[in-house]
Amino acid sequence: MLLAGEEVAIRGLLRQRELGGLFGVVQHEGNSGLALAGQIPVSIFPRWNFLLLAANQLVNHLDKLPLMSGWRPKVIIRVGVGSQKPMYPGHQHVADFTSAFMSMCDTIAFERLHRAEDIVPAYRRALNRDGSTVLVEYADLYQEG
Repeated sequence: MLLAGEEVAIRGLLRQRELGGLFGVVQHEGNSGLALAGQIPVSIFPRWNFLLLAANQLVNHLDKLPLMSGWRPKVIIRVGVGSQKPMYPGHQHVADFTSAFMSMCDTIAFERLHRAEDIVPAYRRALNRDGSTVLVEYADLYQEG
């Protein structure tokens, strides 16, 4: 069975006492403010193409804040690369901008999740990491296995 990022985040909500802090799920680019308040927001973008709208906040704010202030906000961002089978959804839903964003960001960790067994450990690493993380899931891999 493969777990989508949303399911992992929901499991985290149910276990928030075990995780040692408030753990919430947000689905928009307004996560820096929650992180400033000491929360651990999880932002879910079904496709990289949708995260492009938050590129300014990701690259110029969330990533650069540690360089300007020394403070390392913890935000977990789940983003997906859309599937191309069994139906091709169009060019605006299948792009993988991971390498481009990695080249623009200095303090955010990026993890590509190519196997189902990578997902839960990656979320745990993101929770334990001192700083923000982008977790990239590949929808075509949900068809395998």
